[in-house]
This record gives sequence, structure tokens and C-alpha cells, in this order.
Amino acid sequence: MKWLGGPRASRMAALAPLELLAGGADRIVVIDTETTGLFRADRVVEIACVTVGLDRTIIDEWDTLINPCRDVGPTWLHGVTSSMLEDAPTFDEIASKLASIVDGAVLCAHNLPFDVRMLSQEFSRYDVGFWPGAGLDTLRVTRDRLGDACAAYGIELTGAHQALADARATAALMCLLADQFEVPTPAPARATGASQVECRRVCRDSSGSVTAETPYLARLGGSAHHGNESAGLVGYLELLDWALVDHHLSQAESFELAAYAGEYGLTEVDVAAAHRGYVDALIDIANGDGIVTADEYGQLVGVANALGVDSSHVDRRVLRDRIVKSNVVPSPGLSVCFTGQPVDGSGSPIPRDCMKRHAAALGLTCDGSVLKSTDLVVAADPASMSGKAKNAKRWMIPIVRADDFLAAQPGDSLPAVVFASAEAVIPRQTAPLGRLPAVSDVSPVAAAASTESLVCEQCGEHWSRVRMRGRKPRRCPVCR
Repeated sequence: MKWLGGPRASRMAALAPLELLAGGADRIVVIDTETTGLFRADRVVEIACVTVGLDRTIIDEWDTLINPCRDVGPTWLHGVTSSMLEDAPTFDEIASKLASIVDGAVLCAHNLPFDVRMLSQEFSRYDVGFWPGAGLDTLRVTRDRLGDACAAYGIELTGAHQALADARATAALMCLLADQFEVPTPAPARATGASQVECRRVCRDSSGSVTAETPYLARLGGSAHHGNESAGLVGYLELLDWALVDHHLSQAESFELAAYAGEYGLTEVDVAAAHRGYVDALIDIANGDGIVTADEYGQLVGVANALGVDSSHVDRRVLRDRIVKSNVVPSPGLSVCFTGQPVDGSGSPIPRDCMKRHAAALGLTCDGSVLKSTDLVVAADPASMSGKAKNAKRWMIPIVRADDFLAAQPGDSLPAVVFASAEAVIPRQTAPLGRLPAVSDVSPVAAAASTESLVCEQCGEHWSRVRMRGRKPRRCPVCR
């Protein structure tokens, strides 16, 4: 008999029978979904179900690609392209068969809240009643990404982010770690409209797979180790890895991430700490080679802004590794700007007029503030965090130490530093992450006068907005 989880699982069978995790069900169905994204408007593009008997053997495997009738999303992650889905069934074609697989079984997944949410959204579109029950989450046991967890426990994972491969690996983890689950009252899933009739399906094995270049930020996030955190926090951070690839979170996306955080049991304080820690982890990886390039810096600042982390925190953390040593010749016609208060050998302040006279002797013109057109900044300390110094770093203007500048003669080459920076930085969000402006933020009288309540034609939810003229929107911000 083949035991899922390897020899160790077979030795533990008597100590941790799966009956204890099955909640009275006769089987456990391990699910994995690949999707177009994380949010309510996103769709499933592939699903796999591995049905495990209570004796730890595989009863059945079922998987299919699914045509989402929209863009396929991150091909770089799941390897699915639009051409692979041309002949694939839509979700409504496989809904009844899928319902029959999960109905009456305890569900298991790695990051279960995500997969359950995506399935619930799909079923609800086709009026299939679905109640996920109280399932098993291997992420809560391992507290690590699936790939890292499999590596730690010696489980083979070939073809990560392919639904069937991930489901098989998750099933092996479940059996191996069966004695470590904490499920107070396991309960099987229920699904209406179930049908045993086989449906059309298209499997990835017959369609091949595509390897696309992974975006820089995804590679950076994939290198961050989220293990040893709380299970809920690891699950939330995994979603951030994906959501932030474009450096942007819309208000609706922020709202939905906040909903995920609630499902993981995270408070606002937990989320704020997670965002700061997430940015720090990315900075540590970017700093690994001792150099933070202009592109890396721009992406780090973009993530910090999207998560509501002050970008000055990024500046402080990467300051040293953004320095590129250079040389500059103060030639006639160039412009210079001064910042900081230099002192002479006796410790006395050097007047700014003295600095300007020396600049004139070198043929330089003086700017009162640092502009993009400024050619040189002279600083008492090139590591200064003054407003002028920050602009010089942002626009990659050479910064020269005041002592070197005052000793310079016409034609001298002076040591300078240039900070790798980025011209375009993602603007800070106008609303706090995960929190839409609420009517409760204003007085009841003002709220009644300035807001109106609307009903979304897509999800049926009520939402409020500032009262205004013109055609009223038919969909809520989340569905839009």
C-alpha cells in the first residue's frame, strides 16, 4: 500500500489516524486553485482535487484548466496562457462535477482561506450553494510557503504553481503532519447541485506549460522567508507577494486585502507591523549584494507607498548602498547649491558668503535651492537628510563635501557621491490601506446630508458614497 507522506507517515498511522481530522466524513479532498488574481473580480483558471481516503491512500485525482472568459492574469506565476484555455471548459461547465467531489468531504489546502474564497466566488456566480465547512490548512501547521515547507519535510514538489502538483504535495504534507493539526470541530463541505456525470475537461499535461519571466519584485518577494511567523500572517504575506507586483493597490484592492486580514485573524496593529516587516524583508534582500540600483530603489519606494509605510524609512535603510562614488570638475558655467553648515579647522562656522565667493572664483553660478537643472550640491556632510540633499539624491545630482570644495582650484577633479535614485515613484495612496472612508467618520447630520446609499447590481451589497449629481454607478467600488 502506498502511504502519502512517506515512511514517517506510515509509522504514525496508529498515532494520528485521519479519522480524527475527517469530522465524520469518509474522505478528505485536497484542493488547489490557480487564479487570475486575488480579488473578487478574479477567476479560477485551473483547479485540482486530490481525494484522500482515511487510510492515507489516494482515491481519486481530478483537475482541469478553466476558461475565465477574461485575461488569464500572471502567466509568470501559474504558467497558463490564453491559448491554452481556448478549448477549456468554463466554470459553469464543471461546477456540478466539482460540487460532487467536495460535497461531504473535509477540505484541505495550503492557505485554505484563499482557495475557499475563490471557489465560493465561482460557485456563487452560478447559483450553486457551497458551504466549505471547517477544513484543514497545512499552512497553519508549517507556517511557511508550500515550496519551503515541502523542502523542509523532504516532500517532492515538481511543477510548483501547477494545481495538481501543488495539491499532491499538500496531500503529502497533510498526511505527514496529521498529528499537528488543531481543528476543534472538523466539518465536511456541503454543495448543492452536485452531479456525478463526467464533464469536459482539459488538463495541463496535454496543453503544456509556459515559462514567463518573473517580475523583479516577485523574485524579490519570493526570496523573502516568511516562516516562523503566525500562520495567519504568513498567509497574508503570501498574498502581498502577488498583489504588489505592480507596486499599486487600488482602494478596492486595499479593502479586499483588509478582508483577507480579517479572515486570517489579524488586527490593524498586526497588519501595520506586517507591512513594515514586509518592506524591511525586501530591503534586506535588495541590500544583499551591497548595491541598490535606481530601479531597485524605485520599486522599494513604490511598495512602501502602496503599503502606507513612509518612504523615508526606505531611504534610511538603503542610504549607504545607493552611493556611487564619482568625480566632478567644477567648470565655469555650472550651477551649485549649498546645504548644511561647514566649519573650519578651529570649529568655527564658515559663512555662506565665503562659499559663494569661492564658487564665483571657480566660475560657478549659485542656485538658492536644488533644482533638476542644478549641476552640483556642496554639503557639510554628503549623508545629510536635508531637503536639498534629498532632492540631490532623488535627481542623482553629484554631492561634494564642503571641505573638498573650498580647497578646490580651477580644473581640479573633486571626489563626489551620486545616489542611485528613481525619477518616477508611485504616489502615496490617498486612503489608508484596507480602510474605505466610512460614514461613521463624520457626524450623523453631516453624513445624512452628504452621502447616499446605493446597491450593487453585481454583488447585491449596499455601499455609501458622497452624494453628487449625474448618473449613479450601478456597481460598488469592489466590483468595479
